[in-house]
Amino acid sequence: MIRISQFMSSVFVLFLSIGFASCKDDKDSVVPDNSPIINSIAPDNGPKGTVVTITGSKFSADPAAVQVFFNGVQASVTSTSATEIVAVVPAKAGPGKVRVVVGSESGTGPVFNFVYTVSVSTFTGLGVAGFVDGDASAAKFNSPRGMAIDQLDNIYVADELNQRIRIIAPNGTVTTFCGSGLAGHADGTPGTAKFNSPYDVAYDGINNFIYVADKGNHCLRRLSISGYATTAAGIPGTAGYVDGPGTSARLNSPTGVAVEGELASVYIADAGNHCIREHNYLEILSTFAGSTVSGQQDGIGASAKFSAPADIDWDTAGYLYVTDKVNHNIRRISMSKEVTTVAGIGIAGYQDGDGFQALFNAPEGISAMNGGLVVADVANQRIRGIDAMLKVTSLAGDGTQGWGDGTGAIAKFKNPGGVVRDSNGDYFIADTGNHLIRKLIID
Repeated sequence: MIRISQFMSSVFVLFLSIGFASCKDDKDSVVPDNSPIINSIAPDNGPKGTVVTITGSKFSADPAAVQVFFNGVQASVTSTSATEIVAVVPAKAGPGKVRVVVGSESGTGPVFNFVYTVSVSTFTGLGVAGFVDGDASAAKFNSPRGMAIDQLDNIYVADELNQRIRIIAPNGTVTTFCGSGLAGHADGTPGTAKFNSPYDVAYDGINNFIYVADKGNHCLRRLSISGYATTAAGIPGTAGYVDGPGTSARLNSPTGVAVEGELASVYIADAGNHCIREHNYLEILSTFAGSTVSGQQDGIGASAKFSAPADIDWDTAGYLYVTDKVNHNIRRISMSKEVTTVAGIGIAGYQDGDGFQALFNAPEGISAMNGGLVVADVANQRIRGIDAMLKVTSLAGDGTQGWGDGTGAIAKFKNPGGVVRDSNGDYFIADTGNHLIRKLIID
């Protein structure tokens, strides 16, 4: 028994020794923190192309081992050392933090206040009213309005006074998709179909349909991918307000249309009825928000009020944005039909600033994407931007009518209407009064 006890004691001491040695080894093997540390950046604001010096420690003298990101967008690195990196701010970065990656380690520093550069150019059209298909330098429009875009970046345009739906290819070539050019109502093939002031279009990528807000006919039209036209809702030439099955329902001067969801429900800015309507996959038209009474009131469903809502667009978070034209503000509708005002105070004017300080004057076209909005502010002759924090800024236009390409306030518009965004993040503006399609690049 004594010998066994002595043996067990020896084993216990041995295990303790191993345990202490193991703890010591663990302590000695702690990996040091080699994460790069950013102390400062200079300058801390500027547009694309700004050369920024980043100072700190634990960088690398090997340029191949160093990466720099501005708001998640990778920058080009021109020189590096253990304590300093020189990088060039990339296009379209946006405001956000600077991050340095050295090998497998990374460190985050201060915010770089990115200054956007906005440039406007003429994409297609001659600047005079007319009807001509052809390349960008030869095509003519007559009061182009709302636009939509497909997966291949083909742009569909409601060419209002030409009574046609046109297509613009990515290279600027214009063709006629549907419409005979005669005002009226007729379903049928592309060359025989008739519209009466088509005002907006929306692309249904699930079913390959194009929807048209046929304002003068008080109808929602549906076009197949081959351009064959049918009437989806409304009684041609009869304004009214009736919910129900498609062609027994009634609309009043619809001016905006948007498609959302796996079931491809179609939403309509029913301007003459001062409300937003929904046309579902069962071909039933119902009222989504608002009533037939003009006014300005937030609320849920029918308790909310609009005044001639002009255009609508869904964002990726499931909100429907509305340009409430006569109320001179921007509204947002949730899927639960809750309506809130996000910018504008209900009176016409011009002012940038936070949502409820900003002023608009008859806003019309709207494009919602990535937490931001771009709005065609018609009577202010400007394109306005609204960021995720609901701050309103002027992107392009100087407030006077005209036609001029250039950056920011150098550019001029004449009653800009529709807005659409392509897969590259560039915007196209239907410059209605100039009979042109303009391209707006924010980078």
